Amino acid sequence: MIGMELQHPALGPCVVTKLIGNGEVEVSFPTLGIRGKRCRLAALLDPETGAAPTIGNGQRGRARTGQSAATVGTIGEAMLKARLAILALRLGQCPEGYIDQLTVGAQDVKDACEWALARSGEGKPAVVVFESPFGKGKTHALNLFSSLARRQFRAVGSVVLDGLGISLMEPMSLLSNLAESIRFPDGQGFETLPERLCDLVQHRRVDGLRGRGAGFLADCLDRVPHEIAEQPDAWEIVVDYLSCVLPASQAKQMLASYREREGAPSLPAIVANRVDERAPRCTKMLREWAQACTLVGAHRGLVVLFDEADVDYGNTGFGQTAVARRALLYKAIRGLAKSNERSYLSIGIAITPSSDNYWGENPIDEILGHLGDECTRHVPLRDLSKRDFVQLGKNVAALYAEAFGEIVLSPDEASAKAEELRSRMATRINDSCLPRRFIREFIEHLDLAALK
Repeated sequence: MIGMELQHPALGPCVVTKLIGNGEVEVSFPTLGIRGKRCRLAALLDPETGAAPTIGNGQRGRARTGQSAATVGTIGEAMLKARLAILALRLGQCPEGYIDQLTVGAQDVKDACEWALARSGEGKPAVVVFESPFGKGKTHALNLFSSLARRQFRAVGSVVLDGLGISLMEPMSLLSNLAESIRFPDGQGFETLPERLCDLVQHRRVDGLRGRGAGFLADCLDRVPHEIAEQPDAWEIVVDYLSCVLPASQAKQMLASYREREGAPSLPAIVANRVDERAPRCTKMLREWAQACTLVGAHRGLVVLFDEADVDYGNTGFGQTAVARRALLYKAIRGLAKSNERSYLSIGIAITPSSDNYWGENPIDEILGHLGDECTRHVPLRDLSKRDFVQLGKNVAALYAEAFGEIVLSPDEASAKAEELRSRMATRINDSCLPRRFIREFIEHLDLAALK
């Protein structure tokens, strides 16, 4: 074992110089000029096998491929997930599996999400609007909403708006970009809603949609011949039709080439030509999709998330007529919420506050004014307190220890380092103490502490 060349996930190549016992060894890092660092053996990897070695029978040199399972182990699943989480945090992303551990000071967000899920669980649509400046946690709030929804057996779909190709002013664009983003909570890979609808057609279970209140979607799929669902290329045309990429007439012509004798199927129109019909058609399809989800793997419905909604308000190139289309969508959602039809649908909207837009309209006032109070909750995200940042630092340090098998900073040391970092970042003029940036810099401090 002494002299074995291994790999530290954070610090790079190292060589075992001493066996300590209790699963620990002493290593040196030739490229870094570090000697005598103690490490848990489980935190190191053999660069040839990718496995975590165990102490053998005094072997020297590199572990050989083909060693028995008694001398070479494998990294645990929990440790691997934790390492991937640390990697994601370095890139500014928070893995859903660690969302609770890395969420602090957000009880108001959780309460609003739970309210929306409870309301939609009764068949009444609900909307939560998250508002905060850039970098203060809007996307994190949406991810928390998504995590809570999946735990309650709901499907989740998300769209990032760009104000042009994907916009609240063009409801059909929302459907086009949402359909294949919908994911289910039952752990069956990455199947999307269209793929599960295909399964309904293949197994002739479309009529079950009517029992769930998705009659229009059932009528659309009833017109799709059984053999179309068995041909992936042909089914992609159906997917584009259902998500409003293709109008019914064009989809019909394209599907005709897959049915030499029977001819083109007759499909009901989904895409609305008239502007005033598009918002109601969009909300109708969202409701139909939510009801369909209750049949195909998410028995409590669908959560739809719209991120970066503020880009719709920053584009001064739109005229008043185009802006009125956005109001039509909000009113259509409100109408759906007041309808007697059961709708297992929740919606999350994330928006950065801004000054009044080009026409003197405040975005938040516009959204809340059109949606109304009954089906809507508005959550202005607050800045994290010093206590929140300290707790966040402790949580990140605990995750780092889980990932690499050694405690780099004790809870008290992590608290002190987090408080110091937060105070230093708070004094920066053009670089405020954002949670995402705080986490990245705190992980850098953990890396440096691991070198000592």
